[in-house]
Amino acid sequence: MAKSFTPTKLKLVRPVPSDIDIAQASDIKPILEVAEEAGILRSELEL
Repeated sequence: MAKSFTPTKLKLVRPVPSDIDIAQASDIKPILEVAEEAGILRSELEL
């Protein structure tokens, strides 16, 4: 059974930053961790 999904807390900022600023400020979650949380088996992934 997959782990429960925990959403990322959002930090609201005004004015809204550009897409590139948002992307560069984000913490990257490994795809295997995302897949596990979604209930996708490693054998079902093409890495």
